[in-house]
Amino acid sequence: MALRQDFRYDISFLRIIAVFAVVFFHFQLPFFSGGFSGVDIFFVISGFLMTKIILNGYDRNNFNLLAFYGKRLQRIFPALIGMVAVFFAVVYFLTPLQLLAYSRTAVQSLLFISNIYFYNHTGYFQESAHNNYLLHTWSLSVEWQFYLIYPLILLLVQKSGKQARLLFLLSASLVSFLIMLYIGRYDKSPAFFLLPARAWEMMAGGIALLVSDYVKKLPKPVLYTLYFGSFLTLLYFVFKANSFFWPAYDTLFPTLATAFIISADLDFKILRSKVVKYFGDISYSLYLYHWPLFVLSLFLGKSFQLTDKAFFIGLSIIAAAISYQFVEKRNYSNCNKTILAVITVLVLFFLLFTPVTKQILKDNYTLASVELDYPKSDAANEQYLMEKRHFMSTQTLSEFPYDELEKPSKSKKNIILLGDSHAGMFSQTVRKICEKNNWNLIQITADATYPMPESPSLFKGPVEYFNWFYSSYLPVNQSDIDMVLMNINYVGYSKEDILKKTANTSSFFTQKNIPVIYIGLTKRYAISFPSYYYATRIQDKFFGNQKIFDKSYSETNAALAKQFNDYYIDIYSRPVKEISLDKIPYIYDSNHLTFYGTELYSSIIEGRIKEFFKKQNNEAN
Repeated sequence: MALRQDFRYDISFLRIIAVFAVVFFHFQLPFFSGGFSGVDIFFVISGFLMTKIILNGYDRNNFNLLAFYGKRLQRIFPALIGMVAVFFAVVYFLTPLQLLAYSRTAVQSLLFISNIYFYNHTGYFQESAHNNYLLHTWSLSVEWQFYLIYPLILLLVQKSGKQARLLFLLSASLVSFLIMLYIGRYDKSPAFFLLPARAWEMMAGGIALLVSDYVKKLPKPVLYTLYFGSFLTLLYFVFKANSFFWPAYDTLFPTLATAFIISADLDFKILRSKVVKYFGDISYSLYLYHWPLFVLSLFLGKSFQLTDKAFFIGLSIIAAAISYQFVEKRNYSNCNKTILAVITVLVLFFLLFTPVTKQILKDNYTLASVELDYPKSDAANEQYLMEKRHFMSTQTLSEFPYDELEKPSKSKKNIILLGDSHAGMFSQTVRKICEKNNWNLIQITADATYPMPESPSLFKGPVEYFNWFYSSYLPVNQSDIDMVLMNINYVGYSKEDILKKTANTSSFFTQKNIPVIYIGLTKRYAISFPSYYYATRIQDKFFGNQKIFDKSYSETNAALAKQFNDYYIDIYSRPVKEISLDKIPYIYDSNHLTFYGTELYSSIIEGRIKEFFKKQNNEAN
């Protein structure tokens, strides 16, 4: 080990681990399934540095709140402003259909409330948010909100000793950790995006500062074992963690590992290199630029091949180096008013530009609007009957009005529409079919969960709902059910797995003398369909990725059609008019149909049901 110097090379090395973990995860490189945990590492580092600045200021009686905010302003905003401006030009010239989304989220990002915006606009039905150029600014918003209130919180222990401060931060961290666990039970979105559920990670950095003297006194063998064990823990989570269940109890491990490494304050010579320092220095700009470049690669159809990934990662590093050299390294000591003025101008510009996008996109504005707004629209609510008949991922069983579900009719044919959101999206169309033919429809659909008891799922509520259906509703009413009409996200499973699952489902209902007809596989696109349509039809771009998608999905569709024959309605192979006369796309994300889209298949679904009931009556006679 070398003698301790002012610059913390260990923290710089942690920044490198964090940023490249996030970059490789976002570019979907093999073996980096847990790379998102790099954000947790950043949070701990940030909390450590802010706690040190604030408490040192309090101890010296020279802490100035406005000066603290000013320093944060100078550190964060210039590079962010540069990135937002650069990618506005990129979006305008290369992916103009995204102008509406970009303008809206640019305002949220510059005001550091994008985490709240994305919390309200993400989820199972809002795939477009994950293709948003500025989605990654959510973490910057969380940090900025933390910076605003943290000095005020620490005022409570301004005059206290180290032990009292430590006890205070431990207690506050525990409260935040428990909030994360509680609000994340049924819906991970608030636990992921909102400050109250993330503050404990930054306060863990403060705890690392306060326990550092104790950690350094550990026996050398114990200290080194825990130190290197902490690095191994970080690497394990970078390679193995599951983003769908994050944050959760497991988030403790990389958070505590990072905190321990920082508190140990070891300065190994191997880390004291210009390379470590440089990549640590550009980590902020690399974080800023890598995500919008990844999104650009999606829209250009260049995100699948390893060579394309390498090119855009390299481009991210170059952009970060330029941003660091020409933006971050500048002295902004006396520029707070200028920075605030630039932010104000940009916010006003994007607010005024949002309605202008309608004039720029002209006939294609509807495509952009549907892609961005359809999942939260009244049209989607009517299509799915969200929260009333379609069980949402964020709901609990006690919140769902399952006691209001339709009961089987004694005088009509009774059809159960069963499945996940791919069944739910057919609700309005099938309801119209049933009303037209005097059939009774019973809708049992829920988000992202295979519709059988105890199915593995990301969401607790839908599992409980299907368990209730099979344990309580079906046994009482099964003798009156004439048909199950089923649809699921077939390609959410391997071909072998979905063939096995659907065969078991048919066998289950056959034993109860209830036939199952499957509405077939829906087309799936490499990006959201409105963007795909605009890129391939309007801009005449080529998407090599789509051929790979089409080949895999057509094979699954053919296998399902072969397995179920007349009990499978093949809509995948049926040619349709993808855009309506009033420019409504038939798919609003990459695979969910709009109401216009489901109506395109209404006649074939109605015809197949009629054929089945006619055959059933003939056999009975």
